[in-house]
Amino acid sequence: MLALALLACASRARTPSPAPPSLGTIEGLVSLAPAVRDAGPCKGRLFATWVTLEEVAAEKAGTATTQQQVAVMFRTVPLGEVDLCIQDVAAPFVLRVPPGEVQLRVMLDVDHLFMRAQLRGDAAGTRLGSTTQPITVASGKVTLAHVVLDQAQQARDFSADCVALGLEHFTVAAPEVAGRVGNPTQRGFCVALPAEYATQPDARFPVVYLLPGLTGTHVSRFRGLLGHARARALTEKNGTPVILVGVDTSTRLGSTYFEDTPHHGAWASFALRLVKEVDARYRTVTQASGRAVMGHSTGGLNALILGMRHPDVFGVVVASSPDPPDFTLGMLNAAGTHLDGMLTPWLAMEDRVAADGQLVSWAAEWSGDDSARGYAWPAEVGSGRLKPDVWKRWLAHSPTEMLKDPKVRARLTPLSGNIMLTAGTKDEFGLHRGAQAFSAQLQAAGVANTLLLDEHTHSMRPSRFDAQLGFVMERFAAAGFKQ
Repeated sequence: MLALALLACASRARTPSPAPPSLGTIEGLVSLAPAVRDAGPCKGRLFATWVTLEEVAAEKAGTATTQQQVAVMFRTVPLGEVDLCIQDVAAPFVLRVPPGEVQLRVMLDVDHLFMRAQLRGDAAGTRLGSTTQPITVASGKVTLAHVVLDQAQQARDFSADCVALGLEHFTVAAPEVAGRVGNPTQRGFCVALPAEYATQPDARFPVVYLLPGLTGTHVSRFRGLLGHARARALTEKNGTPVILVGVDTSTRLGSTYFEDTPHHGAWASFALRLVKEVDARYRTVTQASGRAVMGHSTGGLNALILGMRHPDVFGVVVASSPDPPDFTLGMLNAAGTHLDGMLTPWLAMEDRVAADGQLVSWAAEWSGDDSARGYAWPAEVGSGRLKPDVWKRWLAHSPTEMLKDPKVRARLTPLSGNIMLTAGTKDEFGLHRGAQAFSAQLQAAGVANTLLLDEHTHSMRPSRFDAQLGFVMERFAAAGFKQ
């Protein structure tokens, strides 16, 4: 018989209030499998969520939609701080769930890396478990369950991942990005060299910097369908060999947006230094016209930010499904008074989880403060009503707002014709609307650009990647870098 031992008030067993008639209750115990407990950390914050059998089947088939994945995260409930290190110790839980058959999932977050555990699966020490059989939940009824955390996520060796793909890896010491949150200061780069790099020892090659999505690393853009082989095939087609450089933009709180802040690190400064590091190691073209920045999702917004700030460094900019360049259009309701219908529950979820995340990443760089958390939310948790003073700080970082400055518009002249925005018209977050709007805003400001919409979702597709890299190669060729 498992004994109950809890070291935090939030986790103590207590008599729950009756569930609403429309909901049922699952209650029981969470324990660690002996092998998982003995392998490492076993103190942390406990979370639980439930998944429908339809969602479980979609996951197994690889057809789970982004809406389904987000819905599961939105249901996440913190169960409190627990210590499961002692043998035969378990933590009690109570969860309110709609009627039906569900699977219960529990996570022990030992290092406040909730989103990384969800998106990357490599939050070292995170312990996971689920019920092995479906649980039938009935309205107003209590169902008992025992969940054993029998899985442990492991940190990935990204240098090994990079080399396994046939690419080169190097690391740069970057103490400036640590910030108060303690971001890793050894930053990795994954580099794909064209075949011509070895056969043309006196030649210099243009460079494409690849920026990943939320929590992504320097290897993210090379995995799966977007590997080095596609770049080489496009080189043969277009006759413009390029060096591809994967950049690690992940942080303890999710991702950077290349700002300099005491809390989140001096990333704006590092952005320029990383270019110098690559130029020092490889035979690169060092003119802006031979340097491109190309990003997806979070990386898409980062590509726009870096390109607009430094057209003297990056002469070609490609943004795929970018986080909304127009914050007002992409983040707010029609009245402009509240966060939109998805961001309001997302904010509530991230506030509950109190770890890393999407809005956490934005807030850490756009509305940092001296509070214990280190940042201020731009809206009220729950209602989503804007806090005007904080929102004003966020808005200052919007590419749309930047474009209103005559000095910014003037310095973007060299980028005219060298910017591409792409997105899928079925983007689950509606980011195609932001791409369309910003493309029109650029045109109105006299900055010619290319807008490419396909019929896909948020996820990157090979055809979209090929179009983006093909655009970059064409711009490089037009600048005289065709081999």
